[in-house]
Amino acid sequence: MENLVNKANFIANHKKELLYLSVGYIVTGIVLIILTSITDIIYLSQICFTIGAVLMIIGTISIVVYFMKKSYLESEKSGFLLGATLLLFGIYATLGSDEFARILSVLLSLCVAVDCIFKMQSSIGLLKSKNKSSFILILIPLAILICATIILIYPFESNTLTRDIFTYVTIIIDGIINIFYVIYFSRVKK
Repeated sequence: MENLVNKANFIANHKKELLYLSVGYIVTGIVLIILTSITDIIYLSQICFTIGAVLMIIGTISIVVYFMKKSYLESEKSGFLLGATLLLFGIYATLGSDEFARILSVLLSLCVAVDCIFKMQSSIGLLKSKNKSSFILILIPLAILICATIILIYPFESNTLTRDIFTYVTIIIDGIINIFYVIYFSRVKK
């Protein structure tokens, strides 16, 4: 039971970051689906350039806030890591927007896969506590992980549009599931 409380505490302590990540997944997925449907007007490399600029701004703000709030005094704060990661992805997306556009589905799928593994790890502790919802909390991210793995393994060479739409829908679903996990584990903590 202590393990469950520790995981719930971790999720509750990082609730804001996880909710930002979830909203980011959902908004990114929706925007990319919309923009993919009007590819005659906007090209994916231009979208990646814009995404890169936004990521650099958010990353820079995260790093500045991290130091302004003196979060470095608390080891569990991850603002610098998040900011630096976003800044690096932003630089890569901006400077190598054509390359970034080619591997966008792979990058998003890797993010979803890592996120799903984290959710599964957080839920495994529920098995010991004989929580009724533990199997569901493990199976849902497993299903999304399978989708992310399909995107990574199956090249969709004949139809990249199908791969892209499948990727964007997968990150939207993962974002929604993340919100439910934050709510669930926040309640477990109480």
